[in-house]
Amino acid sequence: MRLFRLLRKGLAAALILTTVALVTGVITMWLAAEKDKVQLPRVIGMDSTAALELLRKQGLQPKVSGREYSETIQQDAIIFQRPASGSWVQKNSKVRLVVSQGSDAVVLPNLTGLPLPEVQQLLQRYGFTLGRVVRVHSSERPNGEVIAQDPEAGALVRRGSPVAILLSLGSLEEPAPVLMPPTLSSLKSPGFTNRIRAIVKTEVIARKGRETLITRASYRDPTEKSGAPTEKRPVALRGAASVLVGAGDIASCVSDGDDATANLLDAIDGVVFTLGDNAYVAGTPVEFAACYDPSWGRHKSRTRPAPGNHDYHTRGAFGYFDYFGDAAGDPDKGYYSYDLGSWHIIVLNSNCAKIGGCGPGSPQEQWLRADLVAHPATCTLAYWHHPRFSSGRHGGDAALEAFWQALYEHDADVVLAGHDHVYERFAPQTPDGKPDPIHGIRQFVVGTGGDRHHTFAGPVIANSEVRNGETFGVLKLTLQPASYEWQFIPVAGQKFTDSGTGRCH
Repeated sequence: MRLFRLLRKGLAAALILTTVALVTGVITMWLAAEKDKVQLPRVIGMDSTAALELLRKQGLQPKVSGREYSETIQQDAIIFQRPASGSWVQKNSKVRLVVSQGSDAVVLPNLTGLPLPEVQQLLQRYGFTLGRVVRVHSSERPNGEVIAQDPEAGALVRRGSPVAILLSLGSLEEPAPVLMPPTLSSLKSPGFTNRIRAIVKTEVIARKGRETLITRASYRDPTEKSGAPTEKRPVALRGAASVLVGAGDIASCVSDGDDATANLLDAIDGVVFTLGDNAYVAGTPVEFAACYDPSWGRHKSRTRPAPGNHDYHTRGAFGYFDYFGDAAGDPDKGYYSYDLGSWHIIVLNSNCAKIGGCGPGSPQEQWLRADLVAHPATCTLAYWHHPRFSSGRHGGDAALEAFWQALYEHDADVVLAGHDHVYERFAPQTPDGKPDPIHGIRQFVVGTGGDRHHTFAGPVIANSEVRNGETFGVLKLTLQPASYEWQFIPVAGQKFTDSGTGRCH
């Protein structure tokens, strides 16, 4: 019995010693392993050369596994590391790094006047692809040269994006036959009576598989003065016309969006408004004839337009004023007003630098105040190109606050704008952007006429109620004696819409 007890004690002691030895071994091994571990430093944002050197000094094996574009981290800096910083890893562990190639948005070069082979080479050099090529007859550029591009030169565009071009086929050698050749007097718009010199030729421009007959005329420098122009107020449109419908940022020869929105207009009676940038890319006479006229042009007789910045890419916005004639107002101003039913409609020119400014005391602001006093309607609506408020890529333009202030003081109800190629509806607000459900003006941004879409790049600004940047369409406003109804109508195949009602002040 005693021997058994001794054996049992011996076994217990041996077991304890063995356990202690095992635990000690494990601890020793763990300590040894921990001694060989290092904590990964943060190298994101560091220059890649400096980051590689730092990691090697830590006893690690860094490896650059790729390069990617980054909008926030400069070229040749680290944008990704794995394992993550702060992790404990064994020495000699591999660390995967990704290096920034810089921003993938670059300034698009000017392609105008270049032949197609040079265009392809230049686009490839900058990292772009050649998009749709539309060929038209034009006397503005020789055969094979670029007339216009989309996006425009100088725009910040992501690498890999397609760039569409309008390519000249040159002038036709023979003028297209016409039963009754136009005379010089038939081409003269009121604002251009003394600017047109002589008819040059009549020719055909092909656009999207169709042919458009246009007449070329030579003209003087649009900045030349030829006596004080006589301002003509468009005739009031009354009676059954109680609908105002339209959009901005409309026609491009490299997009079918304007065809789709024009199809919507075919089924809607009323007055058509445009919110500027009517014919891309530069509002030339060729672009109005070849790009705008075959689509929205069939509603020209009932259109009351506003000019945009692209329309002024042609000096003096000559293409715009020549195309729309008296309906566009005085070419030296570009602002006018008319009556639609019981509503007073005001069209302003937000291309401020072109017409003497838009601020307090400017000729246009003084005209606006005088027009509001002269037409104290129950309901007033104004439209122009650049928005006072927008969550879109271009954002709002504070330079237009004076317009808003005058309209607000005279109880205007609705403002329409374009410029950002999105749809956005705002709650009634003051000129400085404060909510005002009683006296505030409701603004719609309707840059959905067909050119292309923009994104909402930044945060949504105050009072924005509805937004969409993926749908072409038109805004239909049904104007009642003391109220209005709005409806955004999308092109065929699209589902987004927006509708509602409001009362006049």
